Amino acid sequence: MSWKGRVLDPSLPNGRSECTLKLSGTNLVAVLPDGKELSLNLGDVDYQCRGYEKKEHVFRKKNAHHPVFSTHDGLLLKTIQNSQIIEFHDAFRSFKKDTWKSRRQKYIIPIAMLILLAVGGTWFVVYPAVDIAVSLTPISVDREVGQIAIASLITNEIKDPEITGAINKIVKRLTANVPEKEFHFRVHIVDDPMINAFAAPGGEIVVMTGLIKNSDSAEEVAGVLAHEICHVTERHGLKGIYRQALLVIAVSVMFGDAGAIAQVALDGANDLANLGFSRGMERDADLEGYNLLVDSGIDPSGLRTFFEKLAKLEKNNANAVVQLLSTHPLSQDRVNYLAKQEKLLKKKFPKLDIDWQALKDKLK
Repeated sequence: MSWKGRVLDPSLPNGRSECTLKLSGTNLVAVLPDGKELSLNLGDVDYQCRGYEKKEHVFRKKNAHHPVFSTHDGLLLKTIQNSQIIEFHDAFRSFKKDTWKSRRQKYIIPIAMLILLAVGGTWFVVYPAVDIAVSLTPISVDREVGQIAIASLITNEIKDPEITGAINKIVKRLTANVPEKEFHFRVHIVDDPMINAFAAPGGEIVVMTGLIKNSDSAEEVAGVLAHEICHVTERHGLKGIYRQALLVIAVSVMFGDAGAIAQVALDGANDLANLGFSRGMERDADLEGYNLLVDSGIDPSGLRTFFEKLAKLEKNNANAVVQLLSTHPLSQDRVNYLAKQEKLLKKKFPKLDIDWQALKDKLK
């Protein structure tokens, strides 16, 4: 049995090479393309699991920089564990201990605050205290929660390069002006007639085809996307989740279980698409989204005109299922203050270089 991997060692050209990893007794052997072999004794290694999604398994000679073997194939670790290679147990226990210590240090302050809130807090202090707790929580938690939660929400995702390319073009232009680069923005376009878009914590953005079909310009969708991006950067999703289940989340985070946090969000609000935000959060996302559009050189009036369109649709058809209205409740004052901002700006913006009608035609 063998696994694809990579080896780092100064003796190699460029210091690295692709390889095939195999087990030979208590040794992990890297077979290079030219047939040369490098070996690590599993009783004399340090083990780590690293990378953005913690899926890269790394084996390094203990107390040395090289050689380093790595693979993204989790079956290698399972095979080592199932083979009862006792020499490796100390390295794996050490990794687990360091991981627990790191998680404990990373979460200890927000955990303590959330537990205090859950046990003895009142709603008078919950909101500001949760805001502080979120500010002390690493953005990596947002990303983990968003990735896990979004996996259960995405169905009928569209992969058409023209459609995804156009929406990603808008998102990249907007996110280029987001100062915090720890957020990882990814767009998912879902074939669904609902007029909706929403963002999960960390930067996972879902756009439904109903939103595209019911928009008259790229600027209108850009307005909605800017609004959603600001929900992410203001960490409204994580704040909502923290407020929703303080004690459960505190215990889940304590054990480093991002999946449990995401499940709380899903259980408590059916799904993140229905996780509504407070009026204050919506106003913040409106104003921050407006500023983001201006900074990105995109006409910010699209956000206002789209809100006006939805308000008319709701008024003209009381039975219309306009999902965006339930998660982003509209009011005339929201439209009014956006219009006021536009009057103060007094600036012209070039149109986005996207053939919007052609894009909509592809969805017919």
